[in-house]
Parts: sequence; structure tokens; C-alpha cells
Amino acid sequence: MRLSFLLLFISWILDIIKEMPDFIVPENNPPYKYTYTGKNHIDNRLVHIISFRQKDHVREPLYCGELFIEDDNKALVEARIAIIPKLINKATHSFIDKKPLGLQMTLQEAAYIVSYKPSNNGFYYASHVRGDIRFKIRRKNRLFTSSLHFWFEMATCEIDTCEVKTFPPNERLSATRIFAETKSVYDKNFWEHFNVILPEEDLKNAIMHNLREALVTKQE
Repeated sequence: MRLSFLLLFISWILDIIKEMPDFIVPENNPPYKYTYTGKNHIDNRLVHIISFRQKDHVREPLYCGELFIEDDNKALVEARIAIIPKLINKATHSFIDKKPLGLQMTLQEAAYIVSYKPSNNGFYYASHVRGDIRFKIRRKNRLFTSSLHFWFEMATCEIDTCEVKTFPPNERLSATRIFAETKSVYDKNFWEHFNVILPEEDLKNAIMHNLREALVTKQE
């Protein structure tokens, strides 16, 4: 099975200020309805909440969610978005590029959170991105369905705007490669003061258990 996005690649795409989606870009007749739904605090900053959802006459699956706008300077500090639940099954084809024969997959959830924080230069940068994707899976000639849930997460540890250079082509990840096995060696000079986080013991056991179940299912 190949999923139609690379997790790291989509984390960059979800920087909705850099890649503005249609629910932010102003239009003369937008397909969304916007509602002011109150105030809250994020990191001790007062924010205004703007909720949005597609209009009732729009039949294609679009996004719904909430935008959190800082009171002081009107900066976007967080966005919580998801494909509208009542039409989400129509978006399945957008998430699956290829699947095994005899396997039916239906998208159940596609939800994302994007957070922004100011840096020393006064600009806001994406600080955290998380996505949760859920599928309902049914095998041919099987009565019951099962669920597949995976998530991805990106956190910005450091921002450097001085003499920034792009990665050379031979060091870039291809957006068309989803799963790849790569052998690498820990480069202390590259990571510098950042630590390598190893999986907890319970997490490793869970991964091994899931792998064993997958192997048994494949043999059946």
C-alpha cells in the first residue's frame, strides 16, 4: 500500500501561512461560512477564535475547523482543521495512491493542528504540526472491519535565518517515496546539542507486537 503523501513533506505543506489554503485566501464568493466563536488563551496570549465550515450547498469534501488569532497583533497562532466529517468518505481517493487487491479502505478522519510562535526577529514561524489519519479497512470476504490509525508530528527546535542554504538535490527526500529503508550513522557534527530520542520500552514492545500480527496475517 502506498499512501499519497510523505509525512515530512506534508508537514511543510501544512504551514498554511506559506502555502495558503482556500479557507484563508479571501475570495469574492468563498465556499466557507465563518463565525466568531469567542476568546481563549494560548501560551498566556489572548486569542480570538474564528470557526469555519463549508456552506451547505457545497458537495465536495472541504475543510472545517478553527483559527486562533492573537489579540495584540492579529497574527495567526494556531489552526485546527479537518476534512468535514459528513463528506469525508468522498476524500478517500485523495489519500490513497495504490492499495492491495481485495482490500477496501475508507477514510474516517483527517485532522491537523498547526501552531505558530514568534521568534526574536518578530516574525511568526511554524512551531508544531500534527496530523491524525484514520481509515476503515475491510478485506474481501470478511464480515468485520478493522481500523488503521497513524499520525505524524513535527516540532521546530531551532530557527536560524542567517546564511540559510537549501539542501542539495542528493540529500532531499522525494515526495513520491513513502516508505524507505535507509542505513545511516549518527552525525554528531550535524545534530550538535540536540539529543537522539530513543523509543520507550513499552513503545518498542507495541511495535514488535504489531509487526508479529502483520506477519501472521500475511501468512494467512
